[in-house]
Amino acid sequence: MQQTGQPIAKIPLHMTPAGDTYNPELVFSPDGSVLYVRQPVVLLEGWDWVRWHAPEFASVTLVVIAVWLLWLTRRVMGRKQELGCVYCRRCNYELTPPIADEVRAGRAEWLSAEAKCPECGKRAKSPVVGRLRRWRLVPWLIGGGLVMMGCVMALAFSLVPLRPFEGPTWPVAGIERVARGLAFQKERERFPMKHLLTKWDTMTGTKLRTLAHEYVYGMNNGSLSPDGKMWAMGCWNLSEGGQPELVLVDAASGARRAVPWSEPPNVPNVIGFSADSKEAMVQTTVMAPSGTTVTLDAVNTETLQRRLVASVDVPPRLVPSAMEATYPYYLIDPAHPERIVLVVAQQTGGTGGVAADITVIEGEQRRKITGSWAGQSWYTPRWAGEGIVEIPIYRGTQNAQIDIGSGTVSMVNPPAQRVIAGDVEAAIAKGAVVPTGAGDLVISLGGAVSGAVASRDGKVVAAPVTRQRKGTPPNSRRPRDWSTEVWVWRLGE
Repeated sequence: MQQTGQPIAKIPLHMTPAGDTYNPELVFSPDGSVLYVRQPVVLLEGWDWVRWHAPEFASVTLVVIAVWLLWLTRRVMGRKQELGCVYCRRCNYELTPPIADEVRAGRAEWLSAEAKCPECGKRAKSPVVGRLRRWRLVPWLIGGGLVMMGCVMALAFSLVPLRPFEGPTWPVAGIERVARGLAFQKERERFPMKHLLTKWDTMTGTKLRTLAHEYVYGMNNGSLSPDGKMWAMGCWNLSEGGQPELVLVDAASGARRAVPWSEPPNVPNVIGFSADSKEAMVQTTVMAPSGTTVTLDAVNTETLQRRLVASVDVPPRLVPSAMEATYPYYLIDPAHPERIVLVVAQQTGGTGGVAADITVIEGEQRRKITGSWAGQSWYTPRWAGEGIVEIPIYRGTQNAQIDIGSGTVSMVNPPAQRVIAGDVEAAIAKGAVVPTGAGDLVISLGGAVSGAVASRDGKVVAAPVTRQRKGTPPNSRRPRDWSTEVWVWRLGE
């Protein structure tokens, strides 16, 4: 059964100063009434704000100083003065007693309260004593030159040549179309990225609360507890260092508690919660020349006590041709929470294939499953059914599936992409079919949908929807030419 619906809510996403929007992680509360949006964002605060706007400050200051120095040079060169004489500050007319005179070295004053310049008829603050042009001009030229040099250094520090699919160009967009060699953009990689966790009402699309703004390490390092009361995230400020932390956030109030973790770069990676929501399950990967140790800890969400659940040593190479990079993933079987699986994958040479080493942990018992298959790379392993782990293969026609019970490895065709095309709102309009527990929802929109999620009962669906901005070049591949929102649909409405 397919149900067609219009969105009941459209949730705006945070846009970076450069105009980019990062796709969020979407999680529903158990009853589907609240949607949690966890989005990587760049929020400029303090010196970061100054650094981002440095090109504007520097360029305006550069122009102002240059114009002022030109004006000053013209003024000084056009006003001849002689040493020891007194001149009107406004019109440079030479003043003599009883109007004004030099009262002490380098300083002149009016000689009466009614005295004023006979040339311009004005009484300036005070007359000036004549000086040579070089002493009237050179100090200002040196000072102004130093300021201008600082402005140029600020521009060099904050601007880089335009990178592919980035931008916009500075100071105006589109410079690359007429002068590629003059196309520069603001440097974006120096700014720290945090994750902004917010909660939204799925009926009205109104924002209920901002829960957290944390230096989450990794795009998917976090999880909502099964009872919907607690968020857990692994955090570390990579740009500034410091102590990695496991951060627990109350989903109702946003109250924050932190558990100090190991020394960097051993960062906690949250993989989920226990079935009763009383413990957060956290993976830590410790790499050394002799191999990699992957631990799994359970952290009590009330007492914050930490206990070791499992520890597995992984050799540097699973097979002789494997690359040394190790990517481990702990998975907890949703059908059997007491069963824990550690999946370790390595690339076997440049394009040779993928090797996997799977450790199945059930209480005190452990067993190994190994396998290899063709493919350049892989995506995060996942449960594909009861006792079945699937490893999606990058640019592969088939995915690898591992039967945990029998230990067999097989290649299967991935699920077909359930996307249909249609002329709905414009020539580029698309319709997406989102499978849910209550039936398929046909989404009609003028853009593209990705990463759709459904509530537990399958009655509420949310997805990031990307549409091209008006007035941008057709078929543009630049992120800043597209906008993304989160749309929410309720089946039957």
